[in-house]
Amino acid sequence: MADAQGLAAVSMRRIAARLGCTTMSLYRYVPGKAELLDLMTDAVMGEVPPADAAPGDWRTRLELSARADWGLYHRHPWIRSDACRQRAYRACRSRRSRPA
Repeated sequence: MADAQGLAAVSMRRIAARLGCTTMSLYRYVPGKAELLDLMTDAVMGEVPPADAAPGDWRTRLELSARADWGLYHRHPWIRSDACRQRAYRACRSRRSRPA
């Protein structure tokens, strides 16, 4: 929904309608829109592999990482919004701090 219509189109009511459930039933799993954005951002940021996982020297890894980010931003343009920038940063930091 966010990919096709933008972040403004995302609401608990619209998500519930798309899933075929009531809005209130969603609140059992996601307390609100802020938490929904956290989950969406974390899921999207998980699509990009860590730069140090790529083969090659540092320049090759940097290029592959930049291309992966570029693709992510084109597939999910809403991730560039102000509402998601801090969430994306936190998602990246938490993934990097997890043990391998």
